[in-house]
Amino acid sequence: MQRQGRRVLYVIHKCFAHHVQTSLTAATLLLLRQNTTSKVQPHDVGIIPTFKASCRRRVVELLVIAVDRPAANLPLLVSLYPAVDTVNVAWSEVTATCVQNCFRNAGFVDTQS
Repeated sequence: MQRQGRRVLYVIHKCFAHHVQTSLTAATLLLLRQNTTSKVQPHDVGIIPTFKASCRRRVVELLVIAVDRPAANLPLLVSLYPAVDTVNVAWSEVTATCVQNCFRNAGFVDTQS
């Protein structure tokens, strides 16, 4: 990023788990307060709910397929590969427009101009 002359703004929750390294040159950290409501956290405004809804939809599809198999009395288990594939597909369904709208709705984009 630095070679390209670009800078990055990381918006993260201020919590014990986030260790802040102060020697970043091409990045700025914006630490949100611990008790900040979900209205100002772009991930909580819509990115995470969109991702979770997509995951749930995909898991239900996999379970319906599993129930429709002839050996329907087998336990319904999800192995590692379908789980990783589910996460991959769900994340690909979170569009750039969704992310932009979430940042706009959280107040990170000036909509007055």
